[in-house]
Amino acid sequence: MSDARAERDELPPRRKVDATSLQGLAHPLRVQLSDQLGLHGPATATQLAARLGESSGATSYHLRQLEKYGFVEEDPTRGSGRERWWRRVPGGITISGNELKESPASRDATNLVLNEFSRGKQARIEHWRNNYALWPKEWVDASSESSVRLRLRAAELAELHDEMHALLDRWIATKNDRPDDDLVDVEVQTYAFPVGIPSPEHPFGEPPSVSP
Repeated sequence: MSDARAERDELPPRRKVDATSLQGLAHPLRVQLSDQLGLHGPATATQLAARLGESSGATSYHLRQLEKYGFVEEDPTRGSGRERWWRRVPGGITISGNELKESPASRDATNLVLNEFSRGKQARIEHWRNNYALWPKEWVDASSESSVRLRLRAAELAELHDEMHALLDRWIATKNDRPDDDLVDVEVQTYAFPVGIPSPEHPFGEPPSVSP
């Protein structure tokens, strides 16, 4: 087995969200709490409340709901018993919109969760754009925003997705648990999707019209 394959196999498997567990995530604050724990690591309800502008009572309640549905758990390596520390359950999650679209309730919950995750990602992009000048030059030079055009079949798009995630999984396995004090939380966002809307005349997608 290659070193890269071994590193990937050491990572916890991603959890596929079903219709039942989706209902436990389908609340804007719960999505935000899950997002924060995934981005910045373990935290208390009080710390999360301060970051999100919520009451600690609200964050405590929604963290317990996330725990009930298996999205977060108590971190036993932190805290003194006065307040619980929470962490995301290892392994990440996968939400398959195609499988959850049959029921109107599941479809609405899927849209709520995906839209809230998307809103958070967009907000962080805008925050970087507005504040990059405050960072040292080496961090500005190392950052990037790009968009590329490919012409693919569905199976090739799936293959591209798998290759990108294999690369990121190798970096996660070797970089995330280092104790170095000079490490900074970094977010990598990737999007890959067909452009346009399928129609009877153009079953593989018609390019969207663009107003001048």
